[in-house]
Amino acid sequence: MDIPLPNKYIFLWDRMGDYHRARIHEVTRIAGIDKVWAGDLGGADLTYGWESDVNAGNYFRLSEKPVEKVGAFEALKSFRRITKKEKISHVCIAGYGRLAYVLIIIWSVLSGKKILLFAESWYPGNNLADRLKGLFLRIFTHVCFLSGEKARDHFVKRLHYPSKKIITGYSVIDNQHFAHSTTEKGIPQQLLCVARFSEEKNLKMLISAFRKSEIAKSWELILVGGGPLKQELVMLTENSSVRLINWLGYSELPKLYHEASCFILPSIFEPWGLVVNEAMAAGLPIILSDVVGALPDLLNEGKNGWKFGCRNETELVSVLNELSVTNPEKLNEMGKKSSENISHFTCHTWAESVTANW
Repeated sequence: MDIPLPNKYIFLWDRMGDYHRARIHEVTRIAGIDKVWAGDLGGADLTYGWESDVNAGNYFRLSEKPVEKVGAFEALKSFRRITKKEKISHVCIAGYGRLAYVLIIIWSVLSGKKILLFAESWYPGNNLADRLKGLFLRIFTHVCFLSGEKARDHFVKRLHYPSKKIITGYSVIDNQHFAHSTTEKGIPQQLLCVARFSEEKNLKMLISAFRKSEIAKSWELILVGGGPLKQELVMLTENSSVRLINWLGYSELPKLYHEASCFILPSIFEPWGLVVNEAMAAGLPIILSDVVGALPDLLNEGKNGWKFGCRNETELVSVLNELSVTNPEKLNEMGKKSSENISHFTCHTWAESVTANW
């Protein structure tokens, strides 16, 4: 009688960042270091400045090229070599948006491996595209690990993916890294937004609403990031209580959250928004636009924050006016509720989901 081999997992993202490292560390702790491999599609990317884990234990890189220039068949060849050598049984992969990932998924299934697909997106495409996506997923994946309820609804109702094959809770961070500290809140109080300076983050409307609201009289708006809109935002914030800060590294971010009194993410496109997790782990109340993917899972309106229509500046002004008259004690209570809510979204819950029997 054949004895089944223990599961061996391989994880593939475009680029492993700090979020992924924390998740993999917990999976490795649960499954064992000899059971987990994780790595990058390429050696660099055009969006993030993440360093590669070249000195990590079971780390791999399918190509030294930037992610955007890695050939699909080149990636498949490298992936096949690694998985065959290490006798991988379970493939965990970040979506199917690249041809390389599609080929890897198909080859893995045909080779008898199981597929867990990571996904955050919940935005519909055209009917034909979504039907084809749903068909591909039903045939070639064993489990879809989704960010939250918006993604679940999309997969079940739009892609017709079986709900019994879905788990949620993919979008987590190392909460302890951002956990609330004893850092004193400054005067004036700070409304913090950590986001790329690009159109989909809706920062121009945020600046306009902030300057029109009562909160501008006693608070600062702190925007942290970088990107194509930087120079335009610099001009928009001249002679105001809005401050721009260049993108900060992972180790520098906790102090920034701890100095703030409230966090806002005003995006017009946001599949999830891990900065929301960061802010909540730091004990901050949150303000989210209605398209932020984390909204139904992490925000209890009136308990730990507020929401507004992403295109409705008047509604955002109203929310900011309400924030301006909310006393520090109430904000502290709301921040504690944020910490409580995010405690159910951890690297440990992530790792348990990944290593469950699938």
